[in-house]
Amino acid sequence: MYAENNAGKSSYSNESCGKTKAPNTPPIVNAGPDQTIKLPVSTITLNGTISDDGLPESSVLSISWTQLSGPSSVVIALSTSLSTKVTFSKAGTYVLRLTGTDGSLSATDDIIVTVQPETIKAPFIVSISDPTETSLRVNFKDNADNETKTNIDRKIGNGVWKSFGSFGVLEGTKNWNWTNKNLTSQTTYYYRLYAENNTGKSDYSNESCGTTKDKSILPLTITTPSPLPEGEVGKSNPQ
Repeated sequence: MYAENNAGKSSYSNESCGKTKAPNTPPIVNAGPDQTIKLPVSTITLNGTISDDGLPESSVLSISWTQLSGPSSVVIALSTSLSTKVTFSKAGTYVLRLTGTDGSLSATDDIIVTVQPETIKAPFIVSISDPTETSLRVNFKDNADNETKTNIDRKIGNGVWKSFGSFGVLEGTKNWNWTNKNLTSQTTYYYRLYAENNTGKSDYSNESCGTTKDKSILPLTITTPSPLPEGEVGKSNPQ
C-alpha cells in the first residue's frame, strides 16, 4: 500500500500475503474388490477404505454399509465399520454399498458379491441285479443331502437316453434300490441318475446296464399210460 497527495506519493508499505481456503471435497470411498463365494460358505469379510480432506473443520466422518440388491436380505455385522462380516442365506448376485459422509458432502462405492449354489453330488449306481424275464433291480447310492428329487434316465440297447421318471426327496446319504418292471425279455437296459434341486442339477451318475432273462421254455411232459389189470391182455368181450 502507499499514500498519495498532490505533492507526491509515500513509500510502499510492508508486504504481506494470505491464502484462500481450499474448497471442501467429497470423501474418497473404495468398497474393495468384488467377491465370489460358493455355498455352504456363506460369510465374507468386507474391507473398505475412506479418505477425506478434513473439511468442513471439526466435522466427523461417518461410514455405513448398506445392501442395494440381492435375492434375499443379508446380515451386516458392523454396518458403520470399514471392516465387517456379511452373511448370505441364498445363492445369487448381491450389490452392497459403502458410503462416506463428511457432514456436508458424501461419496459411495459399490461391491458385487456373487454367491454360487452349493454343488449337488451325483448319485452312484452300485449294480443292476436280480434280473427276471420282465424286471431289473437298480441299486444305487444317494450321495447328496440337498436334493429335491433324483431323476432316472434309461435307454434300451443302442437307443437314445430318455427321461424315465424320478424319486422325491431321499432322506440321508445311503443305499437305495428300485425295480424297473414290465420289461421285455432278453433285452439290455442302460440306466443313469442325477440329483436336482431349485438351484440346478448334479452331474450324471455312472452308467450301468442289465439284461433281462429269456422266457422260460416249458419242459416236455411225457405221460406214462397205466398198466392194464392182470389177465386183461388180449381179453375179448364176453359173449
